[in-house]
Amino acid sequence: MPEFRAEMMDIAKVGRANLNGDGKKEYIYIFDDGIRWCGTVGCQLLIGETRSDGICHLLYSGSGDTSFTVLRQTDNGYRRLYMPCEARFDGRQHQRVHPDCPNAVVRR
Repeated sequence: MPEFRAEMMDIAKVGRANLNGDGKKEYIYIFDDGIRWCGTVGCQLLIGETRSDGICHLLYSGSGDTSFTVLRQTDNGYRRLYMPCEARFDGRQHQRVHPDCPNAVVRR
């Protein structure tokens, strides 16, 4: 949302990881201020990748943690994520395996 742009840029932590094996790293943004952008299931997390059209496509939008793990297993060409809930790529975006996580029991 445009009204939060400055605040989000101030608190964003940025990382990169190759999630689809193409040698290019996707962008990972976590908005961790400990208060406004975070809750009991983590902080706001966005993952995007730049494609040949020059546009950054959203791969995940939801809650996550600064210490999430890129798992070995893949779905539709993208590696699974554990943040602290498992997310699998459905062909368009990563989706949580258990929507009610982290309250659900999830195995890696």
